[in-house]
Amino acid sequence: MRLTRRAFLSGGAAVALSATAGLTQQRRLFDSHCHIIDHRFPIVANQGYTPPNFPLQDYLAQTRPLGVVGGAVVSGSFQANDQTYLMDVLPKLGPNWAGVTQIPNDYPDAEIAKLGKLGVRAVRFNVLRGRIDSVDDIVALANRVHSVAGWHSEMYVDAATLAPMAQSMFAGLLRIGFRNIHFFIHHQSENFGAGMPTDLAFKFAARQATFAFIEKERGEGWWGKQGMADYYARHEAGDDPFNWIKGHPLMTPEIIAQYPFDHAGIGETSLMLSMHPEAVDMGRLDDTKWYAASAREATKELGDKGRRLIVEHLRRVLQPAG
Repeated sequence: MRLTRRAFLSGGAAVALSATAGLTQQRRLFDSHCHIIDHRFPIVANQGYTPPNFPLQDYLAQTRPLGVVGGAVVSGSFQANDQTYLMDVLPKLGPNWAGVTQIPNDYPDAEIAKLGKLGVRAVRFNVLRGRIDSVDDIVALANRVHSVAGWHSEMYVDAATLAPMAQSMFAGLLRIGFRNIHFFIHHQSENFGAGMPTDLAFKFAARQATFAFIEKERGEGWWGKQGMADYYARHEAGDDPFNWIKGHPLMTPEIIAQYPFDHAGIGETSLMLSMHPEAVDMGRLDDTKWYAASAREATKELGDKGRRLIVEHLRRVLQPAG
């Protein structure tokens, strides 16, 4: 059975839940992705699905007892380009909340600025569920909303679509002079060496962006030109253009050999006990989920070990050369 967001908020998971009023008063949680579905405003069926009514008062009734004091209200595919529901809920929620909206490519600058004043902080490109944009159109709108209102951009895509978007992002960084670019993957990175969909998409995009950049700078057939006779000598000296963009798993095989890699099990729950113990209620563990059964063995001490291993890895990777 699939665990839905509604079931989670109703009490189907251990992390981020507590039954005691005292802990709730101490806890201040930020809901990083929530949907408000109010049928008073336009709702569009997407891929045959129309979500049930879940207005602001119902959302707050479920989340306030958990200590949620802020969050990001995200426009779903079923809300298309409607802004009226955001205009209704954001003023009611207050300054601890932000909106993530969807807008058409020709949305006026003045309207973007108005939404920014209401608390909208990002635009979402929902490519996976029906929005078809070219990479150039996405980049153009992303740059425009950032220039007008300081928004960032979010993309909901599958791996096949992710590669050209990542390539465009890497190409932009190379074009403006970056030569030490790192990306980290955690989701499904237990097979990072062999490759999984997300990391393979980023790796492929990095190589394609680098090849295209070098060819533009040095000309077609650049590798075989006489001026590249010292190509391998440059590599030995550390000047390898294919190291300009490097990808890493958040947890390396060496870390995984020393620390559990899982989803909602002993490893992730221990990390939460280490970083945010106030957001964990071990009394709400669900033993019917095989992947969460080991969470009963989680401890803060184990989580401290995991944090240390990950931070040491990040420091090794990101420390300046020399």
